[in-house]
Amino acid sequence: MSAQSSSSVHLVKRNLLAELSSRTSTQRSPSSSQISSSSLAPTPDFLQEQRKTLGDYFDMSLETIYQAKDLDNMERIVLTLIQHTSSLRERTNLEDLMSRLAELRENVPNTMTLIETAQAQRKSLPRKSSDLDASLVQGHKQLSSLDAELSRLSEEEEKLEVSKDLSEWKNLEEEIKQADDNWYGGKERLAQANTSWKLFKERLEL
Repeated sequence: MSAQSSSSVHLVKRNLLAELSSRTSTQRSPSSSQISSSSLAPTPDFLQEQRKTLGDYFDMSLETIYQAKDLDNMERIVLTLIQHTSSLRERTNLEDLMSRLAELRENVPNTMTLIETAQAQRKSLPRKSSDLDASLVQGHKQLSSLDAELSRLSEEEEKLEVSKDLSEWKNLEEEIKQADDNWYGGKERLAQANTSWKLFKERLEL
C-alpha cells in the first residue's frame, strides 16, 4: 500500500471516529428544552409547601374559601401535586379532590344565594304579614260596625275585600314557611358539605 493510500485510510478513520463521537455526545447531552424543563421542575420542598397550603384550606369553611375567591388557587395547587407526585394513592385522592372542587364551584354559590334570598324573605315577609294582620283587623271592625242603613251591595263588597285579605294572608304564610325551609335547608347542606370537607383533609393526610 502506498504512503498516499495509507494516509487516506487514516484520514477516513479519523473522520468516522469524530462523527461517532459527535453523535454520542449529542445523544448523551440533554437538549435545551430538556434542560429548561428540568430547571422548572418543582423541588420537593416546594411541593411540600404546596401540600401545607392545601392543608390550610381544609381548615377554612367553604363559604370563606368561595368568598375569598381561592378555588382557582386550590385547583392550581392540586394540579401541580397531581403532575409531580410519585404516589398512586395520593394522585387518586387528588384527582377526587379536583372533581370535588368542580362541584363546589357550582354548589357553594348556589346554596349561599339560596340562604341569602331566604334570609331576606324571612326579614321582609313578617313585616308584610303584620300589615295584613292590621288590614284584617280593620276589615273585621268595619264589618261588625256596618249600620243597618248600608246597602247589601256595600256589605258584600266589604266581605269580598276581607276575603281577599284572608287569601293573601294564607299565601303569605306559605311564603314565610317556604323561606324558613329554604334557609334551614341551605344551612344544613352547607354544614354537611363543611363536615365532608374536613374529613377530606384526613383522607389526603395533610
